[in-house]
Amino acid sequence: MPTWGQIDGGSLLDEQINELTLMILNGDRAVPFEGKVATPWEHTADVVNDHAAQGLVQLPKQPDVEQLPFYQALNPQEQQGVKVILQRGCGSCHTIPNIPGASGTIGPNLGPNGDIRR
Repeated sequence: MPTWGQIDGGSLLDEQINELTLMILNGDRAVPFEGKVATPWEHTADVVNDHAAQGLVQLPKQPDVEQLPFYQALNPQEQQGVKVILQRGCGSCHTIPNIPGASGTIGPNLGPNGDIRR
């Protein structure tokens, strides 16, 4: 996620990128925030939903993939992976082949030709 850094014209400080990376990697651990114990993802969802309820942001419609043939052909573990990708909004920044709506261009393409895990 280096393009988010200020050195590359992004809006985040190095520490903010570090915190975001930690949240992505360890976001399933429960932590306290404003009197509630939940995962960072749940805390973030609460804040975003509160902002949406106040009219400060508009939430994008998530694609309904469960009825699509490609999804039905996946095994349960792969189906869960697709759901996580959609829930986490990875496709907002990354292009992810075969994931409807995952056509972001801010982050690198996560498909076979642009896979950053090589």
